[in-house]
Amino acid sequence: MTNAVSSAVSSSAMGWLDTKLIDLMPAAVYVCAAPSGLIVRYNQRAVELWGRAPQTGETGERFCGAHRLFWMDGTPLPRSDAPMAQVLASGEPVCDQEVIVERPDGSRIVALVNIDVIRDEHHNIIGAVNVLKDITERKRMEEESRRLIDKLRQERERLREAFERSPAFMAVLRGPDHVFESVNQRYCELLGDRAFVGKTVREAVPEIEDQGYLNILDHVFQTGEPFVGSDMRVMLRKAPQQELEERYIELIYEPLRSPSGKVTGILVHGVDLSERKKAQTQLAHIRQESERQRRLYETVLATIPDFVYVFDLDFRFTYANDALLKMWGKTWAESAGKNCLELGYPAWHAAKHDRELTEVLTTGRPVQDEVPFIGTHGLRIYDYIFVPVFGANGEIEAIAGTTRDVTERKQMEQELQRRAEELAEADRKKDEFIALLAHELRNPLAPVRNGLRILELAENDPQTMAQVRSMMERQLTHMVRLIDDLLDVSRMNRNKLHLQKGRVSLEEVINNAVEATRPAIEAAGHSLTLSLPEKPIFLDADLTRLAQVFSNLLSNSAKYTKPGGKIWLIAERHENQLTVEVRDNGIGIPAASLPNIFDMFSQVPSDSEHCMDGLGIGLALVKVLVDMHQGSVSASSDGPDKGSTFCVTLPILNTVADLQPEPRVKDIHASDQPKRRILIVDDNRDACDSMAMLLNLLGHDVRIAHDGFEALASVEAFAPHIVLMDVGMPNLNGYDATRLIREQANGKAITIVAVTGWGQEGDRTQSRAAGCDGHLVKPVNLKDIEDLLCDLKLREEKIQVFGETTL
Repeated sequence: MTNAVSSAVSSSAMGWLDTKLIDLMPAAVYVCAAPSGLIVRYNQRAVELWGRAPQTGETGERFCGAHRLFWMDGTPLPRSDAPMAQVLASGEPVCDQEVIVERPDGSRIVALVNIDVIRDEHHNIIGAVNVLKDITERKRMEEESRRLIDKLRQERERLREAFERSPAFMAVLRGPDHVFESVNQRYCELLGDRAFVGKTVREAVPEIEDQGYLNILDHVFQTGEPFVGSDMRVMLRKAPQQELEERYIELIYEPLRSPSGKVTGILVHGVDLSERKKAQTQLAHIRQESERQRRLYETVLATIPDFVYVFDLDFRFTYANDALLKMWGKTWAESAGKNCLELGYPAWHAAKHDRELTEVLTTGRPVQDEVPFIGTHGLRIYDYIFVPVFGANGEIEAIAGTTRDVTERKQMEQELQRRAEELAEADRKKDEFIALLAHELRNPLAPVRNGLRILELAENDPQTMAQVRSMMERQLTHMVRLIDDLLDVSRMNRNKLHLQKGRVSLEEVINNAVEATRPAIEAAGHSLTLSLPEKPIFLDADLTRLAQVFSNLLSNSAKYTKPGGKIWLIAERHENQLTVEVRDNGIGIPAASLPNIFDMFSQVPSDSEHCMDGLGIGLALVKVLVDMHQGSVSASSDGPDKGSTFCVTLPILNTVADLQPEPRVKDIHASDQPKRRILIVDDNRDACDSMAMLLNLLGHDVRIAHDGFEALASVEAFAPHIVLMDVGMPNLNGYDATRLIREQANGKAITIVAVTGWGQEGDRTQSRAAGCDGHLVKPVNLKDIEDLLCDLKLREEKIQVFGETTL
């Protein structure tokens, strides 16, 4: 077109300004003079494209008559950089360049630009002509095509299962040679047991080479046009040595495309109609054959748990299998010819399917989605697919669909998600707990370390040394309490907490709890008010563990109440139930924290003023211990700074005769003990030496060994009464050393006590199995030693004690 303009005006330097040629062109055209770039001529189609009529010869209208120009990435395109300006400056034409034209009303279109120069008879450039074409709709369609291709790629995996389970025979061919990529079972049934994958059609099915099917495959691959064939005759062999057998099939060759739209293969699918054709030759009336086929398919589909159905082009059901009818709760007579809305689908649901069915009719492509539905099975989640059914003429004549109940799969996905979130939350709590544990274990170490230094500096100041020893004892007790809490956590997690129940009085339980928490309460300046029933109340309980319940609750109130606060412990009897409330006027509990207050490692958020020590174990232990006593515990609070209340309910022991107290063994004091020969075995030299010093001060004859072999030699030379045996040692561990000692002549008469940091029931069982008479858990203090000597005295009276040492 631009060559025509150039030819028309080349005969005169200015004659082209008056030509009417551009008015006759079917495209938008305008002409600019060189070198000014002023518009000197444009046609009506250019006005329609620009949405305006520019002034010819105006400086402000140079190079282009559009309101505004943009590059394709949306950045503004100045007139001075417009394609026309480039052509006039360089003399080089522009072909098929795309730009965005904005009209005065703000609307935008995409224009295809083609510009060529106009020369006079001396070959001088006197102007340029621009031919514009509106390609907006073409660009939109290109984008829509890309979107649809992407959607098809996503659908491929979902169709894989349908491919394998399809009642139709199906195969996927790749490349121009039609190499088998996959086939389903129906395809194998049609063509017999032969190798397909990796072979071309000519190699795998050589008998069809002269039957025209290969030519059809080539045509589909080359043109990208699908092929639909009905009642097609084909001669096949079920086995290599068998004669050719006549078969009739319905067949579709559907091109498979890459994301770029290139045909890369062919989907073959169809139905073997041979049996139906044989029946048609025997039946005189086509209606009878159709009825037979209908019954045949319905019998097959009635056994399928999925819903199978067919819509006509008005979106009314022309078929529904038994599974779908049962879900609707209707008969086929009640359902035939009705649409979704008429069958009771919610309006939004029916409208959704109408839109999807319209899309199938419009595009000829399947649509798949998931939707909830309430039918006779209740609320379920269904995955469904609508596919077009093509007639012999290639037109869509119906829409078929299958629906599968995926409720259990969805629930499983949700359960997996929930468990993943729980694991993430547990992992977060674990990290927080480890950080908090490290902090809590470091806290007592600083005053202990300082105390050691003070003892060095203040050896002549008895008062200071006494204060330091007291402080170090408190800090050591605090560390041991933390370790005990950790052991309780382990027992709770493995259901290894055991109660030693007996008849105990409420007063004794509360007194023990108050005694344990009094230092913390007094140190904070709190007042504690106790209110107990006048008459004694007895419980079937573990005295130590139940006292631990109320000491934990009192400690909790002391920690989370500002100095000088108030704490109440009120016990009341209600028939056969005891209710004990621990209240305070402390910082309270936020409503959001109450549901999880008894969870392991749970911490109530608080500001720095009230951020106290603790591992978040105490209340969890309270809950477990109360449950083990057949009781219940609850927490309540009116909110921040409104205090909190913990209420424990326990069953009361009705009569004195219900449980008799355990008989007590007579007390034997350490001062009554004879002096003993004691062997200490421990690879930790400081621990070994400090224990030896302690026992020497008590008047005993002490020897030490640092591994199992030294222990064996010392036993033979020293003949101890007692061996304190560390379990984990190099060279020869404590268990093996104990077994070897027992094999010596006097080994059975020696009292051997395992000393270890492990205190679980399994550890005690292992100690007994090795031959140990007792089991002490580190750190061992003076009271443990005194109890051991008492136990030895009892052992001499034929009483052997395996008790847990509680620090």
